Amino acid sequence: MRIEADDYLEAARFRVADGHHLYQGERYSFALYAAGLAVESILRAYRTLKSAEFDERHDLKLLLEEGKIKNFLKPAEITEITGLILLVFRRWKNDPRFTSDNRLRRRLKKLRLDKGMRVIF
Repeated sequence: MRIEADDYLEAARFRVADGHHLYQGERYSFALYAAGLAVESILRAYRTLKSAEFDERHDLKLLLEEGKIKNFLKPAEITEITGLILLVFRRWKNDPRFTSDNRLRRRLKKLRLDKGMRVIF
């Protein structure tokens, strides 16, 4: 099935909503995964504008480079948006799919990124 840029953008909107609902339900590990998928979907949308043929898999850094997203940004936005995407890249990996919410919370606590989270089991 060929996926167009608009399909990726719509998927990103759904993943943001999914992430929000999961976070509200204190399902932190899967909320984090959904958030990463939202970012990946947006980057894939930009990459698809360049070419429908690509194989970056889940590599957000490569999708960022190959999608030439910087061409669509104002100069003042490039540093901020690129920095945020790279932050997601560093924190989002496939690991949250295989991690309990409690373990993720302990990791985020160690990194001092756990404000407002609590252990649910």
